[in-house]
Amino acid sequence: MVKPSRLIGAAVVIGSLAGLLIAQTQPNLPTTLDQLQDALKRLQAEVRGLQETIRQMARNQRTGRVIAERPPSPVTTAPVAPGKPAVLSNFKRAQESYNEGRRLEELKLYRAAIEAYSDAIEFDPKNDAAFLRRGQSYHQLGEYASAAADFSQSLKLQPNNSRAYLSRATAYAALGEAAPAMADVNETILRDSGNADGYLLRGSFFQQQGQSKLATDDFTVAISLLPNSDRGYLGRASMFLRDGLAQQALEDCDRAVQANQNSFSAYLCRAEAYLQMNTPERAIPALNRAAETAQTLDQPLAFLNDTWQSFQAVNAKNQPGGAPSQAPGASPPGRTPGVAPGLPREAAAVVATVTAKAGNADYYDRLGRTHTSVENFAEALQALDRAIAIDPSRASSYNARGFAQLLLRRYDRAVTDFSEAIRLNPYYANAYHNRAVARRRLGERAAALEDDRRSSEYIANGKQVIPPATATARR
Repeated sequence: MVKPSRLIGAAVVIGSLAGLLIAQTQPNLPTTLDQLQDALKRLQAEVRGLQETIRQMARNQRTGRVIAERPPSPVTTAPVAPGKPAVLSNFKRAQESYNEGRRLEELKLYRAAIEAYSDAIEFDPKNDAAFLRRGQSYHQLGEYASAAADFSQSLKLQPNNSRAYLSRATAYAALGEAAPAMADVNETILRDSGNADGYLLRGSFFQQQGQSKLATDDFTVAISLLPNSDRGYLGRASMFLRDGLAQQALEDCDRAVQANQNSFSAYLCRAEAYLQMNTPERAIPALNRAAETAQTLDQPLAFLNDTWQSFQAVNAKNQPGGAPSQAPGASPPGRTPGVAPGLPREAAAVVATVTAKAGNADYYDRLGRTHTSVENFAEALQALDRAIAIDPSRASSYNARGFAQLLLRRYDRAVTDFSEAIRLNPYYANAYHNRAVARRRLGERAAALEDDRRSSEYIANGKQVIPPATATARR
């Protein structure tokens, strides 16, 4: 049983808390609140000590060992000089910085979140949650080595955190370190057998290793834990397709669509199953839907290129002696562009959907802005480059690309893009405002003031209405 001394220590702290609460009626309220915060921190330490004692007793009960109990922490009240303002404790500052990091992370402002978590760690170096969350933000930015280091530090402070093991496994996998990634995901499942993400990740590792049965088993467990998610069904369907079990794969693809009707991967899964079943005419609607739901064009274009030969092969079986067809986008004489001879004409809709997006500057402009909003800057710049290539007279795309460069602190490039946007639209108040921000960062204060003046002038004259700003600069 827990010795009385430990309980007495907690009771003394609680008594101290009660005295401080009564003291709130006295004039020096800031000092009292600071003392109250310190007492709360000591109480938390006593509670953690009690929890550790109980856990240690449970571990040693089987061996008959007796543990020596650590004496309770002394309860003291630090003197505060009369009239001296209360200073926030490091514990409170750490908690405030951590909460700010969570807020920024939820907004997908990962770089700012990292700074907030770093502040929390500086105030409280033993804050395992701050290391874990900072690692997650690094991972979102693709900085996997930094993420793995933070996850490791979190595990040093809290060795039984299954979530930290899973997070480090994903970081190791992204770094191509297969062995430690598998070891960590095994630790995840060992500590939390109900963690569906652990089974999904391990299933993907087995899939990469070509171990079909082990992968299928893990995906099946994940499905039982998350029956309303498309991920387990897609994982298992991929294994069925690899093993030539097209009908079973199709059933899982259909379940994935039911779970997520906007899943690009689920519709491609259907198309692949139909192709494997030698029914390309049924794959056409699935390909159409995949092209409609795709967020980027790389996947549907790659899939069309990879599968068009499958259409041709199946068509050749059904029509002996038929001439080989053109690849998507080619224009054989007398035929609809992109449609293989003998295939249903609905195939044109697949190519039409992709082609429409491929030549649509507005699509890439919106895609680039979306990537910028979640700090996917490489993808944002690629999309905006394509928008400008399609329509070099589009001032808004230059402004959006400049905004991404600004967030990347590439101020010279940002000024160049904002200047081009202004050349194309001399009344572009938004671009003037953004260029002022970039010039100020470059130390060009006079030029920045002039841009601010023009931005305000054009807004006041109603020549351009600027949407509400979501950051220091506006897109």
